[in-house]
Amino acid sequence: MLPGPELPVERAPSPRPVLPPISRWKIVIGAVVVLVLITGAVVALWWAATRGLTGSALVTARLDALKVGLSLGVGSGGVFALYLTWRRQRAIEAELDNRERTLLHQLQVAADANSDATERRVTELYTKAVEQLGADKAAVRLGGLYALERLAQDNPKHRQTVFNVLCAYLRMPYRLPGVPPADDDDQHRHDAHRERVQEREVRLAAQRILAQHLTPRDTDRFWDGIDLDLTGANLIDIDFQACRISLARFDGATFTGVARFDRATFTGLVSFDRAVFTGDAHFGGATADGKASFNKVIFTGDAHFDGAAFAGDPSFDGVTGLRGDVSLVAGLSLAELLDLGDPYEFNPADGWVARSRRDRLRVRFGWQPDGTPVELDLKESTEDGMGPHGLLIGAAGSGRSELLRTLVLALAVTHSPSSLNFALVDFTGAATFARLDKLPHTSAVITNLAEELHLVDRMTDAINGELVRRQELLRAAGNFSSLSDYKKARAAGAPLPEVPTLLVICDEFAELLSARPDFIDMFVLIGRVGRSLGVHLLLASQRLEEGGLRGLETHLSYRIGLRTFSEMESRAVLGASDAFRLPRTPGHGFLKIGADPMDRFRAAYVSGVYRRNVGAGPATASGRSSALHEDTTAYLATEFGVDKGKAVSEAGTDTAVGETLLDILVNRLEGQGAPAHQVWLRPLSDSSTLDQLLPGLITDPRRGLTTGSPELSGALQPLLGMVDRPFEQRRDPLTLDLAGAAGHVLVLGAPQTGKSTTLCTLITSLALTHTPRETQFYCLDFGGGILASIGGLPHVGGVCGRRDTGAVRRTVAEIAAVLAQRERLFPEHRLGGIATYRRLRKEGRFADQPHGDVFLVVDGWQTLRDDFPELEETVGDIAARGLRYGVHVVASCARSFDLRINIRELFASRLELKIGDPIDSIIDRRAAMSVPADAPGRGISPSGHQMLMALPRIDGVPEASSLADGLAALVAEAKARWPGELVPSVRRLPEVVRHEELPATDELSGDDAGLAVGIHERDLSPMRLNFAADPHFLVFADAQSGKTAFLRLLAKRIQRAYRPEEARIIAVDYRRGLLGEVDDEYLLGYGTSDKHSGGLLAEAAEALLKRLPGPDVTPKQLRARSWWQGPEIFVLVDDYDMVATHKAHPLLPLLPLVVYGSDIGLHVVLARRTGGAARGLLEPVLSRLREVGTPGLLMSGDRDEGPLLGGMRPQVLPPGRGWLIDRQRQRDLVQLAWQQPNE
Repeated sequence: MLPGPELPVERAPSPRPVLPPISRWKIVIGAVVVLVLITGAVVALWWAATRGLTGSALVTARLDALKVGLSLGVGSGGVFALYLTWRRQRAIEAELDNRERTLLHQLQVAADANSDATERRVTELYTKAVEQLGADKAAVRLGGLYALERLAQDNPKHRQTVFNVLCAYLRMPYRLPGVPPADDDDQHRHDAHRERVQEREVRLAAQRILAQHLTPRDTDRFWDGIDLDLTGANLIDIDFQACRISLARFDGATFTGVARFDRATFTGLVSFDRAVFTGDAHFGGATADGKASFNKVIFTGDAHFDGAAFAGDPSFDGVTGLRGDVSLVAGLSLAELLDLGDPYEFNPADGWVARSRRDRLRVRFGWQPDGTPVELDLKESTEDGMGPHGLLIGAAGSGRSELLRTLVLALAVTHSPSSLNFALVDFTGAATFARLDKLPHTSAVITNLAEELHLVDRMTDAINGELVRRQELLRAAGNFSSLSDYKKARAAGAPLPEVPTLLVICDEFAELLSARPDFIDMFVLIGRVGRSLGVHLLLASQRLEEGGLRGLETHLSYRIGLRTFSEMESRAVLGASDAFRLPRTPGHGFLKIGADPMDRFRAAYVSGVYRRNVGAGPATASGRSSALHEDTTAYLATEFGVDKGKAVSEAGTDTAVGETLLDILVNRLEGQGAPAHQVWLRPLSDSSTLDQLLPGLITDPRRGLTTGSPELSGALQPLLGMVDRPFEQRRDPLTLDLAGAAGHVLVLGAPQTGKSTTLCTLITSLALTHTPRETQFYCLDFGGGILASIGGLPHVGGVCGRRDTGAVRRTVAEIAAVLAQRERLFPEHRLGGIATYRRLRKEGRFADQPHGDVFLVVDGWQTLRDDFPELEETVGDIAARGLRYGVHVVASCARSFDLRINIRELFASRLELKIGDPIDSIIDRRAAMSVPADAPGRGISPSGHQMLMALPRIDGVPEASSLADGLAALVAEAKARWPGELVPSVRRLPEVVRHEELPATDELSGDDAGLAVGIHERDLSPMRLNFAADPHFLVFADAQSGKTAFLRLLAKRIQRAYRPEEARIIAVDYRRGLLGEVDDEYLLGYGTSDKHSGGLLAEAAEALLKRLPGPDVTPKQLRARSWWQGPEIFVLVDDYDMVATHKAHPLLPLLPLVVYGSDIGLHVVLARRTGGAARGLLEPVLSRLREVGTPGLLMSGDRDEGPLLGGMRPQVLPPGRGWLIDRQRQRDLVQLAWQQPNE
């Protein structure tokens, strides 16, 4: 029986459960129950509604009760009726459903029975037909064939089985009839001949049945998806024209007569291995989507493969007797096309021989249908060429990339690097030009532009630069108008170097123009001026949009069209739709030059694995391997490049090397000839180290670790990195000239872009070219802390962070002091400027001056502005005045707007790393857009070029991850090799100043007048209170901050500066902290309560009133204060917050005299707690003191108190430290001296 599906055993479906019917007695009982319930409800309502009623009200209540009872009865009856209706509906639905299930089951049983009957009938017919095929009579066998055909036509699922039977029949041994026997031969020979003739007819009928049902044009009789296995069959005049076969095996088959496979389609594998064709074989227009194999086929007649297209490369190993054209069928090896012989033995010198004018820039790249090579000639049409510029369009899988590789390699093999160079551009970053960068001809390989669009601008600059370079070269050589004229002069004997032609190939140019439409201008420029400069252009892409060339069409003289996506694209490229109908096999295409007819071709290939004949002898004189001549007919197909040049024998003597032809030839060409001029240098990617940039570092006995270049020593020209100049086609060291007007440096960059590392590079580069006497660095490290790593350099005077506020202020103050000192020094010695000062110091002058060029480095200007606003103006002032005196400011910030405009303009040397928004660029916004992200150290130089900063290390390791180790090694080595003194460090404001450290005496007049009570942070000079200029003083300080210690020290300094008759002290001290600190001869009074203090101050006020000048006092007396005699009165008030809270304010008598303090010798010194001081400022005495501009000291306190003095808020400070604020609101941090209290 025929194999068929197993029929399932059908069972009757289970009936849907039906609700059981309700019996009549149940209905009656239900009705009675409902009636009783209604009656009971009516009676209950009747009784409840009529109780206690009489007359008309009783009648009305009874009627209402009756109505309600009847309504309940009707409603209950309705519910019962609805229930009965629902049950009846459910019963009807269940019955109908069960009937439907039964009907469907019966239909299924009938269908299964019919199918079973059909299968039995088919099996009977099949068995009978097969028996007929085994019959002795030919007519019976023919009947069996047609019976099987009808059986398969009516039963599609059995078609493959019937085909298998027919193929098996054709595979049975058969001998052709041959010549008919003579009439006088015996009957047995006549019968045998007749049987063979009849069997031939049967076989021809079987072949016709196969062909008829494999032809798609007859849709009713076409059987799709059929596999054929005719292995070893004897086929007679087989005709499979236009047939469609899934998988076909003809291995070992014998094809007698003509075998026709024209336009046949094999959707799967097709194999003719070891087949024998006794007549002509026709494969014109045949296609195979799978592998096609013709190994060891014997062709007795002609074999025709015109227009055949086989996916991949068909195998023709060991073919015998092939006479015909297979050039468009098999892939062709470039080695065979160019007659190179064994690629492993190829000598570039043989290919680079001088070429005739006709053969210059002419190269074979494929075969035409008639077997002749197809050539591309890149010369001008005036030189009988096809033109310098062209277009190549091919859909994905059409072989476009392979064709580009073939063209490049063919030109490289036949032209020397001195005559032809390549610039290869691949916008998408595919592997189109992989390995071709190793060719000596290659001037540029530019890939992956799609992911790095900023490189498009770089490529524009590089190509523009090459065009300009060639123009300048022609002009310098003799004002030649074109490269052609230059070559003519050179050929005439002019001593001119050879200038190679440059072929620019751009793959996926359409995507490039889609991403950067403005790049079309570059293509048009090449098209316009490239002809005269020897720059040729070949544009390639998968598609060509309408109008995609935009003005470039007139410059494209030749066009190559591979298989396209649409007829419209084909017409856009070639003017005809033929390219759309090309076979799917890669490499098929058309070449069109101008208005000439198109030439069909199939391109050679270079990317297939090359297999070398190990047993082959040496190459013959013609250049071909001797293996090709072992058997001319057997290897003729290999000669045409079939199957990537594989000539593999069954004996296994040939070995697959694993290298492609491209790899082999590139290896042979690599390093040969003069390398091409590099149009495209590799983009900046890996940072250099300082030892790679600076000329050989040495140890000088006087200069320590330094560069060996005298030009850089002491020149203030640090080397910082590399600058990319694609237009000039070179890279230059990045250097700054800090000796003149560009002495201030600004480094811009977003976070994590390398600003701090750039500052380290600047400092270390200067340190390696200057001694610590020539340059000094003082650093404010508000960045990531990397500047602290260079703090050990002998050139660095100090590095402080944001949290060390005292050190930050002292560093700025130190630089300001250096500037101020030089502003005095230069005029004193008549120095014309810093250049003179540098020269004189080199000559040995000013040996007592420890500083040379001083650099204030601020890493993080925004932090300076936010956390140290009082210092920003100071640093800005240093920048404005410093360059003339050799004081430089180096700063970094995230945005240029972080600096005030007047300060920003002072920075003439600017380095811009990647910034957040290119619009903020202060160098070049367009260039800023091209700086790649996530590339620390990349940026734009002052000239607007791309730059890459060097790493501040001298160990040659270009790794940022181990930068800390490299910096530590550099610092240690520089420190160990410096023989001299270190840079003066920043002097810090001490935490404790003993009163003995203050000047022993106080001057009461002159520039240094005043009582010394502490040290200024600004210049570490004594802090003096000049009561002649400012008669009063205020102190705000929390407990344990030093306000009482200040009053104690002040009392001691008063007693030291004045005699008792010159000064007297009144102490108001409720806590008695000053008890015993004032000697009796100086003490006018000591108030410890409101009453006592009030009396003292009232008496003092009465005495001081007499000192007020009268109308008879002369101006001279006013200036000399000579109209009164007596001591200065110092009123020292401690814990003023306790004094001012009482109603009897003891200081009120002095209130009218405060304003006359300097005239009458009254000096009020108040000290109070910071807490609550904001409210206390409205108190009369404090308010009056503030009105007269009394200076004060703001010591430790709570910031939330608000501004207390000069608009400044308190802050937490160490004991004895505070902000001194004068009447001009200038601020300076001071440390008060410590006076030990008396025992």
